[in-house]
Amino acid sequence: MFEKMESIFFRYSLYACSYWYSSSLIRGSVVPAELLDSEEFIRLSELAMECRVKRLKEIVKLKLRTPSRLYTIKLDAGKAEEIIKRLKCEVVEV
Repeated sequence: MFEKMESIFFRYSLYACSYWYSSSLIRGSVVPAELLDSEEFIRLSELAMECRVKRLKEIVKLKLRTPSRLYTIKLDAGKAEEIIKRLKCEVVEV
């Protein structure tokens, strides 16, 4: 009896793992990339659909959505305003 239950559990866990792996490939789950170079961020804005701006206490996070990936950069407020003016995509305040 125990061996049969162990076998069923093993088959179920294999199915669950393969389902999770294949569904993550279908959805294209890729970890966002954090950039440190603002010029590279501006260059990537030509390919982007939108840039989301999230203002925190001392820093501003800019999130650039391209068809294949999400790119982020953290800047101080003054530098972020300069970058936002130079972006070549739609800017959305969050």
